[in-house]
This record gives sequence, structure tokens and C-alpha cells, in this order.
Amino acid sequence: GSPAFDDGDAITTSAIEKGDVAIGNVVQTGSGSKYYLDSAASAGGFSLFDRVKKADPDSKVGDTAKNAEDARVAQAAKRAEELEAKRAAAAERVAEARAKKEAAAAEAERKREEVKAKKEAAAAEAQAKREAAVAEAERKREEVKAKKEAAAA
Repeated sequence: GSPAFDDGDAITTSAIEKGDVAIGNVVQTGSGSKYYLDSAASAGGFSLFDRVKKADPDSKVGDTAKNAEDARVAQAAKRAEELEAKRAAAAERVAEARAKKEAAAAEAERKREEVKAKKEAAAAEAQAKREAAVAEAERKREEVKAKKEAAAA
């Protein structure tokens, strides 16, 4: 028998898929586990692993299905909580990634604006230099013209 169970313990298995459910037969569940069905000393059921235990008047064997269902419900609730925690963590990581991406985009836009402003300032400075050079050339022409007129008079 299995050391995991005491004599006479009721257990719940997955569905029996192979073998006839009768005393003395070996049956196999859908998961592949095999069980030898022996007559039980209590309640006319089957005892697995040839174990027999005297009936306990305080036994809650009838509650086994309810306990198993309660355990399944508790386990499902725990899995749901874990899944929700994973989803929340994933959503938080997505939000952090989105915020990081938005910050990087804002920084890139700031740099583009800075470069644009520098180019505009350089263009304005170049234009001012050209205008100053034209004004200087015009001033010199006027000066030369004035000297020629003064020398001719």
C-alpha cells in the first residue's frame, strides 16, 4: 500500500477508465494510476491496497467529497489570486515600459527642438553677417564716390 494513506482512508481519484469496478479487480484511472479494489470492512465500498480499518463512529468519511471539493475550490481561488497577481505585475511592467517610452520620446523631441533652435540661430547670425557685409561694402562705395567727387571739384 501507499505510506501516504492510513488504513481505511477514503480517497478520490480521477475517473476510472480501464477495468471493471468490482472487488478483486485492478482498475486504471485516466492519469494512469492503478488501484487494486479490495472489500472494505465499512460501508460496503472498496478498500485500496488491501487495507481495512474498523468503522469509526466519529468518522467524517461522508464529508470526504465535500472536503475534496472545498480543497479544489480553495486551490482554484489560490490559482486565481496568483494569476491576478501575475496579471497586475505584467500590467505594472507594461505601464512602466510605456512611461519610459514616453519619457524617451519627450527627451528626443526636446533635443530636436534644441537642434532646430540652434540651426535657426546660426541661420539668423549668418544672415546678419551678410547684411553687415553688404552695408560695409555700400559704405565703402559711397566713401570712394565721395572722394572722387571731391577730387574732381
